[in-house]
Amino acid sequence: QTVCCLAKDGAWQVRRSAIDTLAKMAPRGHSGSLAAVRYSLEDARAEVRLAALHALSALAQVGNRQVINALGFLLQDKAEAVRECAVHVLAQVAGDGNTYAVAIARNLLLSSRAEVKITGLKALAEAAPRGDDEAVSAARELLRDRDQKVRLKALKVLSLIASEGDSGVMNAALACLKQASVDEVREEALAALVQLAPANDERAINAAAFLLEEESPSMRNAAAQ
Repeated sequence: QTVCCLAKDGAWQVRRSAIDTLAKMAPRGHSGSLAAVRYSLEDARAEVRLAALHALSALAQVGNRQVINALGFLLQDKAEAVRECAVHVLAQVAGDGNTYAVAIARNLLLSSRAEVKITGLKALAEAAPRGDDEAVSAARELLRDRDQKVRLKALKVLSLIASEGDSGVMNAALACLKQASVDEVREEALAALVQLAPANDERAINAAAFLLEEESPSMRNAAAQ
C-alpha cells in the first residue's frame, strides 16, 4: 500500500522507483498494484511511463482488456521510446490472435500522424495472426500513404501477416515495383513478393528477372539475391 502511494509522489524519480518496486514485488494480477501502474501510464514524465509499461509486462494477466485498452493510448505517445515499448508489452499482454488488440492496432492506422501509423503497423505485426483479412486490408491501404516510411513499414508488415500466395498483396507489391520511384521502396516490395510467393511462382520470378536489367546496382543486387 505504501509503495502504491509513492507512485503519486511529487518527485518523478520516486514515482519511477515505486513502479519498479511494484514490478519486482507484487504478484501478477494484483489489483492495487495494477491500478497504480495504470495511473502511472499517464504520468507527465516519459521515464515514469516507460517504467509503468515494463511493470505491466510483469504484473498484467494475459488478455486483460483494461490493460490492452490503456496500451492503445501509449501506442500514440509523443515519445518514440514509449511507443516502441508499448508495442512489445502489447504483444506480451494480448497473447496470440487477440482480436481486441488487433482492432486497436488497426485503428491506429487511421491516424493523421505518420509515426502513429508506423507504430500501429508494428503492433499489427505483433498481434495479428497470419492471414487476418481485416488486418491485411488495413495495412494494404497504407501502401498509398504519402509518407515513404509508412509505405515501407506497410510492405514489411504485409510480408509478415498476409497468407502465402495472397494475390491482393502480391499484386500490390508488383505495382510498387513498377511505380515506385525510390529504390528502398522497390527493394521492400520485392522482399515482400519473395516472402509471399509460392515456390516457382512466375510473377516473382519474372519480376526478379526484369530487375536484373535495372540501372540501379542496389536493385540488381536485390533481384540477384
